[in-house]
Amino acid sequence: MARLVGRLLLIAGILVGFTGVSFFLLIQLQAFIETHTSAGFSSAVLLMTLLQAVLLINLVLSTVAIFFVVVDYLLTDPQFNRPVVNYASLKLSVPLSSSLLMLVATIALVGAGFYNWDYLRSVSIQQPLSISHRGVSQKNGVQNSLAALIQTYDLKPNYVEMDVQLTRDHQFVVFHDFQLAPLTGQSGTPQSKTLAQLTKMTVHEHRQSAPIASFDDYLARANQLHQKLLIEIKTPTTDNPGLVRRFLNKYQTNIEAHGHMVQSLNWHVVEAVKKAAPKIQIGYILPFNFIGPPISNADFYAVEMTIVNSHFIQAAHQENKAVFVWTPNDQQAVQRMMYFGADGVVTDNLTAVKQAKQQNNQRHYADKLAYYVIGIG
Repeated sequence: MARLVGRLLLIAGILVGFTGVSFFLLIQLQAFIETHTSAGFSSAVLLMTLLQAVLLINLVLSTVAIFFVVVDYLLTDPQFNRPVVNYASLKLSVPLSSSLLMLVATIALVGAGFYNWDYLRSVSIQQPLSISHRGVSQKNGVQNSLAALIQTYDLKPNYVEMDVQLTRDHQFVVFHDFQLAPLTGQSGTPQSKTLAQLTKMTVHEHRQSAPIASFDDYLARANQLHQKLLIEIKTPTTDNPGLVRRFLNKYQTNIEAHGHMVQSLNWHVVEAVKKAAPKIQIGYILPFNFIGPPISNADFYAVEMTIVNSHFIQAAHQENKAVFVWTPNDQQAVQRMMYFGADGVVTDNLTAVKQAKQQNNQRHYADKLAYYVIGIG
């Protein structure tokens, strides 16, 4: 058995290496052609077809190789009963015609070429909303603090994402973690403290310090700056009776008037907010993505970048729902999310988003081929 597993791993390694080297060389060839000639689009169509051919060859070779390795293993096993077969007497029941094979191959190549021509012509890179993660960018302040909000406002994000939790006296505080100790050194949870107790505590992060802010103060300061917020309602448990009612009674009018958005990891909170306040844009944060967009009345999905691809985003768009991706923090990652069609990026690096947007018009077909390959994964 160990010998069989070793052979299968060797086959997998060879095929992955073959595919990776082939993809790299084809993409580099496209980059060279479009840099030194005017045939960039034509070569992109051809090379994209070759990329697909490599995938097909990979599939065929892996299937055939695995088949023969398994058969060889079985035939060398002393417990395997070998059938007595005169292979020389076997004949193909359906004769293969070389002209028929050529016709099928030609039709397949022409079809792939037309598909690739249309794909490369129509593909566009989305200009997503820039959303500051927890109100900071490149560690310019303490997360969720008023001081960081003011600093980040100067970078002109479309939205500032921040977190709110319900306190013991049914007020709302701006704080991310469910435990106070990691950021404040104080024991307990936001739910176990009153708002007055919490706002006397200090958060320490990035060698900086700032007091915990009430949501009333944070919201008022954002409105004064004309800075839109993406407000995440955090819930330590799935059962939170009265939370949505209290939140909307106090903030619904303000949120609607200033164009703020709301999101939550709690599906019940998302559905309750959308039902009670349909004008508010509400998002459902997905902890994982296995089968595509879930059934929800949310206006958008917030998805972690390692579990999202163009197929998920296209499926969400077909349901008229936007997709925000968190947290791409370098220019290349942001550009990949833009290529996938993300409507917004929640990031710790607003500069990377700005640079990616500025270079959007400089994307070439080689980049599109590379992103196509990544999208397959």
